[in-house]
Amino acid sequence: MHYNKLKQFIEKLELKGITLVVQDWGGLLGLGVLGEIPERFARVVIMNTFLPVGKRPMPLPFKLWRNFARFHPGLPVGFIMKLGCYQRKQLTPAVINAYKAPFPSNQYKAGAKAWPLLVPQKPHDDGVKEMTRAREVLENWQKPALVMFSDKDPIMRGGDKFFRKRIPTAQNEPGITISNAGHFLQEDKGEAIAQEIKAFMRGRAVS
Repeated sequence: MHYNKLKQFIEKLELKGITLVVQDWGGLLGLGVLGEIPERFARVVIMNTFLPVGKRPMPLPFKLWRNFARFHPGLPVGFIMKLGCYQRKQLTPAVINAYKAPFPSNQYKAGAKAWPLLVPQKPHDDGVKEMTRAREVLENWQKPALVMFSDKDPIMRGGDKFFRKRIPTAQNEPGITISNAGHFLQEDKGEAIAQEIKAFMRGRAVS
């Protein structure tokens, strides 16, 4: 899952005091790296993601998405973005084209098709060790932590309880739910999320 490359990037640039903001696959990757070098991070913001260790069956919506990504011959990026957003009217043709731009043809979509298949589903799958370590680090996390999930994500909705229960310092922040936002909550409610993160980093207000 390229944890080592991200870790090497952070160490090469000698980054410290990082505010980690993660969503979806960013959670698996970013929190995986946080589990490796927690001393590099000052705070963490967790949105619509999870840390699977293969002990529970995946929810049906994720299984459907996994099979869709695996078997669809073209993986329509624009359609996927619309499907993952609740405020679909905000996705103008220009925005959709920007998301499609990195994938001018199917040969550029191999990575996008492979990623859903890399999510650990069994205890011995690749990535479980990193997910387990990230869980352990978060369970002992004493730095600031903000958890924000949306209310319209069919896959991740309710996953905020997992993180709020396990991260001690998450109790110090308001229990924020981003309303009327789908899986890509940063696209649906980007400005509201940015304001909450800004307040979180400055010590509070908003919410």
